Amino acid sequence: MTAKPATKLVLRILAGLHIGASRILGDQEMLLVGSGEDCDIVLSDEGVAPHHAMLLRNGDSLALRAIDAPAGFAGDPLYPGDPIELQLGAPVRLGDASFAVGDASDPKWMPADGLDEVEQTPLNARRAVRPGLSRTLAGLAVLSLVSAGIYASVRPAAAPVPSIEDQVAALVTTYDIGDNTVSTNDAGMTVLTGTVPDSVSRARIQQHVESNEIPIRLNLRTGEDVAADVAEVLRSQGITARTRYLGNGDVEVSGRFEDQDKLRAAATSRAMIDVTGINRVIPRNYADEDAKSLPRATVPVERTRIVSIVGGDDSYVLAADGTRYAVGAELPDDRGTLVAIGKSAWALVDGKVNQVKPDPPVEVDEPAAAGVSGDESTRGIATAADSGSKSSRPSPAEAAKKTQEARPTDAVARQFVAANPRTNRM
Repeated sequence: MTAKPATKLVLRILAGLHIGASRILGDQEMLLVGSGEDCDIVLSDEGVAPHHAMLLRNGDSLALRAIDAPAGFAGDPLYPGDPIELQLGAPVRLGDASFAVGDASDPKWMPADGLDEVEQTPLNARRAVRPGLSRTLAGLAVLSLVSAGIYASVRPAAAPVPSIEDQVAALVTTYDIGDNTVSTNDAGMTVLTGTVPDSVSRARIQQHVESNEIPIRLNLRTGEDVAADVAEVLRSQGITARTRYLGNGDVEVSGRFEDQDKLRAAATSRAMIDVTGINRVIPRNYADEDAKSLPRATVPVERTRIVSIVGGDDSYVLAADGTRYAVGAELPDDRGTLVAIGKSAWALVDGKVNQVKPDPPVEVDEPAAAGVSGDESTRGIATAADSGSKSSRPSPAEAAKKTQEARPTDAVARQFVAANPRTNRM
């Protein structure tokens, strides 16, 4: 026995922006109705929730369930979660829109061109110009119907959309937006304020926001903007300078600044602090650099005199001021690092070993009345040493030979310096 075919039904919009639009229903179909782009029937009217209601057809049976917001049915509200059996021709109100489902063979439900040409595709909405509605708005009021055959199956959940906060945080991290703040303007729109290095970075961020349809407004300043504001603050306080953004909120200020206090006062002024994106003002004073490059009068510095070399277990080199230099010490006046003390003292200077000799005594015209001066005492030490050795002084040839034998090699001296923690020169 052949089963009786199900009645061909059509859904028609009765009121709202899409009035007159219609769609043929399949024998087994579940349609999501609302203002969301993922709905099977999209209504752009006021008061229509993103997922307002679900319409289910199973043969000759029709059912309606409210989802995100109440629906109006037979003069009473149908609250979310409450299913009802929908009668043919009974109007359902969703916000400012309403629709009904009826028999397609009923002339009242027939579109002007009949059903033959549009049975397999959604019907175009008929435009209806309402009083006070411009032609442009009426042109936009077209029903967007997407035919989707869902037969007793569960509709897959849409991928979760990241929150605005998460998307803003990703922008800040990806594009290194400094000094950033997030606020809401009077229209309720999220505003991201911050500083980026240059205009190219700002354009790239704007393109990213537009291509990903992130619903935020950008208020981004570039490093050039920050540097220009710093220059304007200095100019207002009588200081002419060139400014350059260095990144991380640092701005270099270069020029000839004779009055350092005036520059410091401008850099720490309230106007400078109020510059958005500024962190530090870093001066580069050409006046200081010019002063450093000018030749300076050399002031003669008295050379530290070496007065004696003392050998033995506790060997050292004695200076005129009483300072004792043991092996490993740095001798004054760039004489090098003391590396050995025997009958002579040796120092390493620029990789070469040089002999350290006592300086000649200083002649004093008038000795101090009260006691013996320091130079006399040191001269006495040197003289005593000389007098004590006169009787056994070797010939020049013998002295040169002994000096060469006592002299440490350059390699040995460098090894000593490298191994001795008291030295700091190679």
